[in-house]
Amino acid sequence: MKKYISCYFPSYIVAILYMLQSTEYSLVRFWAWWMRAETFSKIEKRRSLELTRRTRTLLLGTQIFVVTYLATAFLIAFIARSSNNLLPLIISLVMIIFFPLLLPLALSLPLYAVRVFYVQPKQKREIATAHHIFTSHPGKIIAVAGSYGKTTMKELLASVLSTKFTVAATPGNKNVAISHARFAKKLTKQEQFVIVEFGEGRKKDVENFTANVDPDFGIITGIAPNHLDEYGNLLDLQMDLLSLIAHTGPDHSFINGDNGQLKQAAVGQAEAYSADEVLGWQITDPKIAIEGTSFVMKKQSQSMQIQSQLIGRHQIATLAFVAAFAELLGMSKQEIEAAMHKTKAFEHRMEVKHFDGAWVIDDAYNGNIEGMKAGLAFMSEISATGKKVYVTPGLVDQGEETERVHRELGLAIATSKPDVVVLMKNSAEPYIQKGLSDGQFNGQIKVVTDPLLFYTNLTHTLAAGDVVMLQNDWTDNYA
Repeated sequence: MKKYISCYFPSYIVAILYMLQSTEYSLVRFWAWWMRAETFSKIEKRRSLELTRRTRTLLLGTQIFVVTYLATAFLIAFIARSSNNLLPLIISLVMIIFFPLLLPLALSLPLYAVRVFYVQPKQKREIATAHHIFTSHPGKIIAVAGSYGKTTMKELLASVLSTKFTVAATPGNKNVAISHARFAKKLTKQEQFVIVEFGEGRKKDVENFTANVDPDFGIITGIAPNHLDEYGNLLDLQMDLLSLIAHTGPDHSFINGDNGQLKQAAVGQAEAYSADEVLGWQITDPKIAIEGTSFVMKKQSQSMQIQSQLIGRHQIATLAFVAAFAELLGMSKQEIEAAMHKTKAFEHRMEVKHFDGAWVIDDAYNGNIEGMKAGLAFMSEISATGKKVYVTPGLVDQGEETERVHRELGLAIATSKPDVVVLMKNSAEPYIQKGLSDGQFNGQIKVVTDPLLFYTNLTHTLAAGDVVMLQNDWTDNYA
């Protein structure tokens, strides 16, 4: 009843549009969320409706529809009263009673029609055009895929290689077919290297991206449970990722050897890089701090001193690979060292922020267990004069691995020994709590019911010397 009554408040319109926006206009995910929502008065918990051009148009159209619909219902009721005819009154009551369902239906049907008859055919044509652009491009195309670390790898490659070569790379985390197509339209054919990030959301995504982009080099940064709600199981995800290096071949393929599952799965298919050795270079003297990471690379009589503002021991393999790969492509030691010295964390990926003596490590884009464990290992490795606070809502899209992964996460948190653990009240929280219990965690545990309020006020609760790590984020359509 609470849910039904909330549909008659003006906030219902905003809630519907926010739900559509948060699910990226996926009607399947939208209706799944609509069905399980307990009320529409408190949908916006983590963020709020972003008034894009599309949203403004939908908002105006929805408001016009609602006013017209309800005015019609009341007009029919008025006619019924004037004519003493029960039929118009029944029609009016039915319209009002079924209004909560008819509003999202009225939005869904035209959105579905636009997607099927306009958006999808248009995108198909754009992707076909992009295929021609990629396959005819004179530069070398580097594809980067993986369950985690792919954006960091792509950005590092672009940052370092662009100091000597003409380089283009897909922006941000735009890593699906239509994003690749729009990126391809901007290429000039003057680029010596084109770096394309491959996302993975459903079966055969990477295989299809590979066929469309036709890369010369393939890099896989790791395999971990991710998007298993669509892939079904980890093996199917693994096979899809490996389709990239099956295309590029063993001489032009590279995998993260620190990821045991990937190393075992790709034996003989690619050259492995790790935090110990990369393309014949030995890695020594690593130094890890909140200000950055440094190490030495040696190969026969050659050596390179690598310094970067990226943080965490898990970054060593990526940094070392980029340095070694750049050397393989023709960059000098001096050019590589200078380029590496300028590298810094990318937005929401182990990004360090300083607030009045406190440190916040923003790792909100980390969405897999291996990345979470790497961040926790870094947190346990550094010292803090104040409290160490760890904040997470858990992981989404874990499918059949949900309980195991979250208990593993809880155990990893307990092992890293923060002073305070902040969890969000959701379906993952009980499993994380069990993992914390398994690890005999004896620090403070807080469970937050209003994430938006918590994140908004976070910096006001910090004291000098505190170190706070924020890992992963959930959109409100995940319960």
